[in-house]
Amino acid sequence: MSGYLYFFKTKREQFSIEDYIAKTRNRIFTLLIPYIAWNALQIIHILIIAIRDGGSYDIISLETLPHLLWDYSQWDRSYCTIFGEVQHMTGPVFLVGWFIRDLIIVCLAAPAIWWLITKTKGWILLIFGLFYVTWAWPIASGLLITTVFWFSFGALFSIKKLNFVDVFRRFKWLNLVVSIISFVVLLANWRKEQDTWWPTIFYVSYVVSTAMVVVCFTATLLEQGKLQLRSGLGDSTYFIYLGHPFLVGYVLKFLSIMPFQGIPAWFLGVAIIVIALLCVYAFLRKYVPWTLRVLLGQK
Repeated sequence: MSGYLYFFKTKREQFSIEDYIAKTRNRIFTLLIPYIAWNALQIIHILIIAIRDGGSYDIISLETLPHLLWDYSQWDRSYCTIFGEVQHMTGPVFLVGWFIRDLIIVCLAAPAIWWLITKTKGWILLIFGLFYVTWAWPIASGLLITTVFWFSFGALFSIKKLNFVDVFRRFKWLNLVVSIISFVVLLANWRKEQDTWWPTIFYVSYVVSTAMVVVCFTATLLEQGKLQLRSGLGDSTYFIYLGHPFLVGYVLKFLSIMPFQGIPAWFLGVAIIVIALLCVYAFLRKYVPWTLRVLLGQK
């Protein structure tokens, strides 16, 4: 969607320097400022915990400073390339903000993506897709193939003036079958074979096919009047996603003393986090709305 919106309603037939400057200026408010704000909150959160527990403050040092907004953190989950190399994704100190970091970089490279899509008539997406499936693309901080593929995917639809729903509906049953099969395979091999490449095929197949199924299903419900768009739903959901890391540790401690564990505890934990963050969102929206403009990139 980011790629689609980036090239949506460009002023001229060709992507111009004026378009690039205008869109880059806009991304300062929608991406860069929120990115810095969330990472700043995470640093403050870590320092508060260090003060409370009497720990060290080595998060702020000459050695770590260059990495805080780039590759300070590392995902536990690993990916195995087609060449058998196991790689780990990195992120800033606010780890879940890795995709914002990557979007900033990809947006800066938008003219190159425009050129590749127009010159290859969209076939470059197939190459990006092969890199995505094989994970042969180097895990370079700030330029992960996941972001490059999905941004280019949306950009292709925007540049070619294609409708997501119309295109996805041509393959709705195929996507549904692929989604179900991929999900079953991934579930059966959960946390197994992490040092082999083949699960990546099903992971990527599941993500792509499921995204298309959800778009078709949602569009059908909207057309039938069974679903209505709610103002603010996107912002509140985005806030919950970005805010949940700050509560996970405390919720896990609370759940550890509960008489039940497993799936019931997991659902309880999710409910606690969602309700708590919805309350925070409602409070900020009513009393200090400018904070949401900063954190969520609202203009």
